[in-house]
Amino acid sequence: MQLQFNELIENLAASLGIDGLVIDGGATALEIDGMAVTIAYDDAESGVVLGGAIGDPPPEGAAEFSELALRANSELLTTGKGGIAQNDETGAYTFIRRLQLDRLDVAAFGEALQDFANRLELLRKMLAAFVPAAEAAKELQDGGQPMETGFMRV
Repeated sequence: MQLQFNELIENLAASLGIDGLVIDGGATALEIDGMAVTIAYDDAESGVVLGGAIGDPPPEGAAEFSELALRANSELLTTGKGGIAQNDETGAYTFIRRLQLDRLDVAAFGEALQDFANRLELLRKMLAAFVPAAEAAKELQDGGQPMETGFMRV
């Protein structure tokens, strides 16, 4: 299966016109829309693991953001589109998605990679746009407008 993974990565790189994509220790990384996405072989699951950094928890309202991340994680897990992990030491959030290697050809893998990158971008925007409830209440008093997502437009 490791050979199938290597071949899949090499074919993806060729289809994207990327020269010299290095697979080191069963993993590689691509930059997609300015975001680093890791692609790793998971020997135990005979699969591919996609990963990308969402970011560090906000300095204000970290607990509130964690609740939002848990809700987003539930939706991602329910739909099979991935999951959100949090580093125990740093608190940083990472988006992860597992794919079955035996079900992937280059086209399907490319679509899954693009879908992953789109969701990662949304999660990163969610973190960047986060406003703690206390601050949001003050913004409302000052004339800010709530958005459908529960975040504030300021």
